[in-house]
Amino acid sequence: MLDSSSIVAEEMDKIEYSANLIFDLINYRANLFGENYPFVYKDKSIELKTALSEIQKLYLYLLISSKLEDFKDYKNSLTSDFEAIAFNTLSSFLPTHAEVYELGKNSSLELNKTIQKLKLLSQKIKIKLNERVIKKNVSARNVNEEGVDIIAWLPFDDSNPNKLVFLCQCTCGKNWLKKMNDMDSYHSFFEFYKIKPIDVMFISYSIMDDENEFFSDAKFKSSGILMFERRRIIEFFRKLNVFSQSASYRIVDDLLNYNADLV
Repeated sequence: MLDSSSIVAEEMDKIEYSANLIFDLINYRANLFGENYPFVYKDKSIELKTALSEIQKLYLYLLISSKLEDFKDYKNSLTSDFEAIAFNTLSSFLPTHAEVYELGKNSSLELNKTIQKLKLLSQKIKIKLNERVIKKNVSARNVNEEGVDIIAWLPFDDSNPNKLVFLCQCTCGKNWLKKMNDMDSYHSFFEFYKIKPIDVMFISYSIMDDENEFFSDAKFKSSGILMFERRRIIEFFRKLNVFSQSASYRIVDDLLNYNADLV
């Protein structure tokens, strides 16, 4: 039978092991993000860098927006701005001739009803709609994006519907795994020809491990998704003025100033 001192020692070992795992992860992220990492890590201690760059503030924004449950008062701004950041990231990643449209709160299509947006997209992409499926599943009063926040495609001059189409879901917070099948609806809304659309997911989490794989791989509901997590967003996001003029940028600054006041 274990005495109380043995039990305490065992619990301390578990705490130390967990702490070491956390510091190992911090050290890995410091190396992974390099100069873009907003923290200084040394001798198992971490502190915020001074005079943060715009891209380092973007990192802090992505960190904050991955913890929506802790920043509920800012949720609307954080999620709305994340869609805009994802839009600009995808636009930078794709060739310059790609057509990219937001479908959520920041939509540039200037149409309120979901069915209207689908019909307009059908004309732009030159891919037929499955009218039967839409009539059965989408109300004429519906104004939601139906699981796809951003849509993009690589156009051809011809009218052949065989083309690359990207269906994107943008998700902050810890429940992103539950959103991985949200793009399925658009697979049936359009009559894609010869090639299925590419499902894309933007998340604010950092899920790259030290083997350059996604550490949540075993939990993925689908293996056919192109992931843009924190590292890839920072790599391809170019329009820093879009971020610096956003409400989320001011939230980051306010939190930094609050932290400075405490110090």
